Amino acid sequence: LSEKYGSKLKVCKLDADNNQQAAADHQITGLPCCIVFKGGQEITRIVGFRSEYAIVEELKKVIEL
Repeated sequence: LSEKYGSKLKVCKLDADNNQQAAADHQITGLPCCIVFKGGQEITRIVGFRSEYAIVEELKKVIEL
C-alpha cells in the first residue's frame, strides 16, 4: 500500500509484541489491526486479515485514494 499510495498516506508498522504499551494505548485487541488517523485523531480501524483490495476499499471510504 505504501508503494501504491505513498503520496496519499503514510503507512507505519508497529510490532505489538515488542511495543505492548503502545498497543494497549491504542486499544489494539486483535491482529492484524490497521488504524487510520487524520489530524492526529483516529477515524477508523480495520481489524483482522483482509485482502489488499478489501483494505483499499475501506480506506477509500475515509480518504481520497
